[in-house]
Amino acid sequence: MNNIENKVIRRASTQDVSWFLDINSTGQLELSPSYQRKSVWTLKDQRFFLDTIFRGYPCPPIYLHKTLQEGKSIYAVVDGKQRLETVIRFFSNKISLPPNLGDDRLNGKKWKNIKSDAGLASRFMDYVFPVEFITLPFDNSIYVNDVFDRLNRNSKLLNPQELRHAKFEGWFITFVEDEISNQFWEKCKISTKAKSKRMADIQFLSELLICVIRKEIIGFDQEVIDLYYSMYDDLNDFDHDNEWRLPEIDSDEIRAQYNQYRNKIEALTNSHNFLIGFLKDNKTFYSIWSYLVLEDMDPTIPSFSAEKYISLLTEVEKLNSTSDPAEAIAAGVDANIVNYHAANKGATTELPERKARFEAMKAYFQR
Repeated sequence: MNNIENKVIRRASTQDVSWFLDINSTGQLELSPSYQRKSVWTLKDQRFFLDTIFRGYPCPPIYLHKTLQEGKSIYAVVDGKQRLETVIRFFSNKISLPPNLGDDRLNGKKWKNIKSDAGLASRFMDYVFPVEFITLPFDNSIYVNDVFDRLNRNSKLLNPQELRHAKFEGWFITFVEDEISNQFWEKCKISTKAKSKRMADIQFLSELLICVIRKEIIGFDQEVIDLYYSMYDDLNDFDHDNEWRLPEIDSDEIRAQYNQYRNKIEALTNSHNFLIGFLKDNKTFYSIWSYLVLEDMDPTIPSFSAEKYISLLTEVEKLNSTSDPAEAIAAGVDANIVNYHAANKGATTELPERKARFEAMKAYFQR
């Protein structure tokens, strides 16, 4: 009963855009508390919301958790981060209004182009948000996390990749959803009926595409995947001022590189049939894929060897899950095999483990 009594207190209010800009300028607006997700709105999404503001249409409430820190009120955003970031980015002249807003005074304009017009400026500054202020009986992040979870509960009926399928329709998602139809992915069991049912196969192909774009090994992170879907949704309207410093890409070049790595792995399975049995394991496939990408970028990296990699994996399989690395090395097992084995269990999709497998492969191929 005591837990029920310690309920969250809500206070409904309203605040205009200028208030949010003021508290942001004084460091009182916390846009990224620990429970918040990374911003995943596309430029198209942001412009659509600016359209909402300038037309005076209503929007959902902003949820704020107010705390006192060193005598200053801090407002942590529980829900509404993307809307507020859009407002701040427009005010900072990082994004422009939609080119087809329907008003020549506003079409494609930035804040600096309209702020001197009192009428137009007030349509932005005076736009009113409904706001829910959340107060807790005591400072406990568990309560705030629970509020955030409940606000986002409906979206959890779908898994992250299903949500991307529902949200995006641009270049990135079209690339991977078209690519999955290539029969090679079924041949090597990256795509199966079970995996495709919840779009796990498409999510994995997304990781491979990110590796090609970044030219580096990336640890598995749903929010990072969301970010790439957002940033590379509309290549004709790329956000060059993005805070993550992601580069603009040549889609034809990326497609050619993706095809190159897929075709090379397929050729390796044709000439080394035994390799196909290992590829159904995503961590093994990612290890080969990322190695080929990095090998292209650095001539000092030894060439991928299917024979040596099959040998390495065969030896790794001989080590059981409880093998002590020091004892295995003392018994004469190659250190690279031991290191690969250690990084091939547990959190195998994390960045340290993926990098460790790469380093073990590189050293093994140099022998």
